[in-house]
Formats: sequence, structure tokens, C-alpha cells
Amino acid sequence: MHFNKFGGFIIVLVFCQSMVFSQGPVTGYSGQVVKARKAYLLNLHDSLAGTDRILVSGEEYFPHQRGAANHPFFMTESWLEGDVFIENNVYENCLLRYDLFLDQLLFLHISGGATVIALNRGYVNKFKLENKVFEYKYESSGESKNILKEGYYQLIYRGKHELLVKYLKNRVINGGFRQDEFQLRKEFYLLINGTYHKVRNDRQLRKAMNSFEKELRQYMKQNNIHVRTSAPEQIATVLIFHEGLTAGER
Repeated sequence: MHFNKFGGFIIVLVFCQSMVFSQGPVTGYSGQVVKARKAYLLNLHDSLAGTDRILVSGEEYFPHQRGAANHPFFMTESWLEGDVFIENNVYENCLLRYDLFLDQLLFLHISGGATVIALNRGYVNKFKLENKVFEYKYESSGESKNILKEGYYQLIYRGKHELLVKYLKNRVINGGFRQDEFQLRKEFYLLINGTYHKVRNDRQLRKAMNSFEKELRQYMKQNNIHVRTSAPEQIATVLIFHEGLTAGER
């Protein structure tokens, strides 16, 4: 199912965190206010989209980059059009930002004013931003084969092998008169035969593929490909090259 424009079809429920996420039930007058507000939002949603209620929960986002020389977002601090995937539904042409410091997808909700919502990661399993696809990965739950930490990863390539990139920004606190800075770093993860490998350098990339190391070294040298400096799409060509070599063994 496809939707154009997020805000026209989804009610974003934004409640005080202490009310919604407290362990015990909300009682008294505050509880009545929450119930009345929820009923109002559901009725409003029904009037716009019928009885097919698709709710995206989240909380209001408050900027945290004040005092820093740059921003914590992916690519740019401007709002970008993108698509959000929730279960079997696709919401197209949403105004989005991806906060790398908090690992949160932000949605600009415009209805009688503009509100920035940090979407609930438990609902958003995938999103697309500037034709780049990000998937939500869960922790391994004790499985030794999965070393990924929970969060969003950009899918660079998926064939016989799979290449993911985790983008992170750390806030560096500078003393004196210097402003703080958000510093970007990338982590590469390679999926080979059901096992994820964290790849930090060229040698680890070749070792993870566990065959044709000489051919891979020559290919990377000829094409000037290095894990620490090359674009992720260039690194993906090494995987494709290796898949071709292994196919020739059959």
C-alpha cells in the first residue's frame, strides 16, 4: 500500500513521556485528559482515512546541536524528501532528516503548524533518503553470528554477499572559545555465509571473504579501492568481483 505525503494519512501520537511510558496506569484527571486526547486523534484520523488506522508513534524532537559548529544529521541539516516503510505500507515524499548522533529518523509533521517528530524505531523497519536505503537491524539476542548493534544501517549491496554501513556522529567537546563539533565516522559490516564481519581495513575485507586473496588484492590495487577512504559503492565492487570468482569455481 502506498501513500503520498505522510501527514495527510497518519496521526502521530505525541504524549508526555511520563504519561505514556510509565509502568503503572495513568489515573485521575491526567488519565482522563490522555484518554480524551487519544479519542480525539483517533476520530480525526478516521475522518481523514476511514477505519484503516495506521498509527506511527513517536515523541517530539528537540534540537540538541546548539553550541556546535556543525550539525548531527546525515548529509545535510535541510529537510529531504524520502520514503518510510512500516510493515507492508510505504509512505512516500515525506520530509525527513536522519539524526546520526541519536540514530533517530525525524519527520516534519505539518498540521496547523510544524512539529518535528522522532519516529518510533520499533515501527519504522526501513526508509529511503536521497535514493539511499536504510534498514533497521536488531541486536543479536545472544547469537554469536550477529555482531550488529541495534539501529539503522545503510544497505550498500545485497547479492551473495551483503555490505552495510553504519554512520555515526560523535559530539566533540572543545574547550575555550572553540565551538563543539560533530565528527562523522563510518563502520562497514560484511555478511558472508550468514556471519557478519566488521571490516576496518583492506586486509580484513579480503580475509572475511576467505578465498582469492591474491586476486582481490590485485583488483583493489588496480582500482585504487581502500576501505578507509573509498566510497561504499566502490567497496561493493570488490564483493561483486569476488562473487564472480567463486561462481567460476562451480
